[in-house]
Amino acid sequence: AKIAMGYRGYGLPMAEVISEGNVGLMQAVKKFDPDKGFRLATYAMWWIR
Repeated sequence: AKIAMGYRGYGLPMAEVISEGNVGLMQAVKKFDPDKGFRLATYAMWWIR
């Protein structure tokens, strides 16, 4: 929700923004490769935005 709050002024309902963030999170989990040295949280934040 913290990332979603940054998108309040774009005219979308907050539930829609959070829903799209969840899609980004699922994409990040699918593509995450721990051998590359990144943390999942850092990688997921890139996909969510």
